[in-house]
Amino acid sequence: MSGLFIPLSLVYYEMLLKVLTGQHFLFLNTLSIILTCFAAGCILTLLSSLSRFETLNKWIAFILIEVIALIFLLSYFVYDSFKVFNDIQTIMEGAGGIATEFGSTVLTTIQTGLGTIGLYEIPALLFILLFFILKLLSFRKRNGRYLLLLLIGFLIFEVAGLILMMRNANTRRTLTRNYGFDPVTTTFSLQTAYKLDALYLLVGNPFQSDYYGGLSYLDADNKDAIKYGQNEMMLDLSGNTDNKKINKTDQYVSSLTASCKNQYTGLFQGKNLIFITAESLSTEAIREDLTPTLYRLKNNGIVFRDYYEPYYNSSTATGELANLTGLVPTSGMRSFTNTIDNNMYFTIANAMMREGSANIAYHNGTVEYYKRYQTHVNFGYPQFIAQGNGMENALSGTWPESDLEMFQYSVPQYIHNNYFSIYYMTLTAHFPYYKHLSVMTEKYGDMVEGLGYSDVLEAYFTDMIDFDKGVEYLISELEKAGIADDTVIVICPDHFPYGLMKSNAFGTDSDHLPELFGFDPENEIIRDHNSLIIWSGSLEKQAPIVVSEPVYSVDILPTLLNLFGLEYDSRLLAGRDVFSDALPLVIWPDHSWLTDKGYYLSSTDSFTAKDGIDIPDGYVEMLQSVVSNKMVFSSLVLEEDYYQHLFP
Repeated sequence: MSGLFIPLSLVYYEMLLKVLTGQHFLFLNTLSIILTCFAAGCILTLLSSLSRFETLNKWIAFILIEVIALIFLLSYFVYDSFKVFNDIQTIMEGAGGIATEFGSTVLTTIQTGLGTIGLYEIPALLFILLFFILKLLSFRKRNGRYLLLLLIGFLIFEVAGLILMMRNANTRRTLTRNYGFDPVTTTFSLQTAYKLDALYLLVGNPFQSDYYGGLSYLDADNKDAIKYGQNEMMLDLSGNTDNKKINKTDQYVSSLTASCKNQYTGLFQGKNLIFITAESLSTEAIREDLTPTLYRLKNNGIVFRDYYEPYYNSSTATGELANLTGLVPTSGMRSFTNTIDNNMYFTIANAMMREGSANIAYHNGTVEYYKRYQTHVNFGYPQFIAQGNGMENALSGTWPESDLEMFQYSVPQYIHNNYFSIYYMTLTAHFPYYKHLSVMTEKYGDMVEGLGYSDVLEAYFTDMIDFDKGVEYLISELEKAGIADDTVIVICPDHFPYGLMKSNAFGTDSDHLPELFGFDPENEIIRDHNSLIIWSGSLEKQAPIVVSEPVYSVDILPTLLNLFGLEYDSRLLAGRDVFSDALPLVIWPDHSWLTDKGYYLSSTDSFTAKDGIDIPDGYVEMLQSVVSNKMVFSSLVLEEDYYQHLFP
């Protein structure tokens, strides 16, 4: 009986996680979870049966049970807060910043999560009762035959579970070429995700390091090549290196056709740039009555009718990565931190700095959080100013910290430069949305009272009002300085406002996204529809430039490089210049995707075509290869420092 305790505990932990996070129970998936739990349990039981001292064996088993419970608890609380499952590295990378920047919310999480902690402590309490107090079961040293049976049991259970998980093409893709920590945890189990994550981190994922056929469908059609030329550079793509992955990437890039320049190439040449990643911005928060400045900018300049901000693992960090690099984040926090020592040649800040711009990045959070003081310097901002190296002098020290105060502090530092590229990562709209604790509801509460919103949504809107006031101040100062026409402002989200979703940790007792949207988003593609603003004072003097095709965060960089007339090679970015002849494609981290013809959901392995559009044979399979290739390329650029190979 003692040999069953750890396996059954693992089954309990996995099933409890699914119940607490509202996941579906599919019979064959559940059976595979049970089998793999027994496989892992056999190994852990073996480790607890090696010593000839029974008490030591008991303590080893008890410690293993407690460590596993802690891992599950961490995963639950991260999911409850961020609505995504993250690997340990990603959790630990953010842990220090969370403890300092959101210390009060950590305490709230612990206080409100005591019930969940108690549920995960049940196996440990039973262990103490059965093994230490009543001594009904033992963990004495076992003979060689027993240990051999455990090893055989491990192999049988692991192989049986793997066979069930690999039973069809869609689940095989989830575990191999489409691997991601969150979808594997959601589809199968947390321990399966950790096993694969450790394996792929150790030896690499061979399914994500090679390119697939069907590269041509989304190639540019070259219709404007003669008139405008192409965004292509003279590069050595001979693939003559000692690195096989770089050689394959050279071959992949050389197989692509560069997209064409167009009538908008160089539209912003020589202008300043202010790039703002807006915390938890949502289209529904841009209202003429509450956020009039954002409303003005959204509906003038370049107007995007169908923009998406896919929610990648690691929330803000990977949202910033997609916005700034034109690459698809494929490995959560690892994708973000991989940029620290890499050659990030094609960021807009680095490209403008090569033209002589003065570059600064600002954030009203802490300077250490997500190691931005390293990543953003490498993105092209030699100065990264946040709390801890100057920004703290400008802020009131309240929760949430004010975006308006950040703009008031920072704008005078650069506005009189001749040529600048500035970046902001805002903070005010960060969850949790506590009306009774937020200073923003004190400042702007009268603007949202009477609108019929819940307290949670009122708090969110007052945060967005403060951001809008900050942008209003920014525009006013640009106009006073006479450079609004010579400055481009880009505003994009980092992710949808997941803090509005139900969270046991933060006391949000229901999902407020339907209240914000006016409907219940049925999948991530509908949920992640959002807004992108590209505005300049010079554009308000003419009719808006309207982009109706699907656009997403990874498209921002190539579009800006083209608009600013900066040299780049369109083949070396996963996104596209939205004014070029490259066809639209939006990619989600689980390999779901959207084009102008419809969308594919990886979780259901289903494609939904837009009304009235005929889909050619092989279209879905072709796009799956294209998506895989773009994700493989994005991954290898960061893992192998591919730009250093091209621009040493």
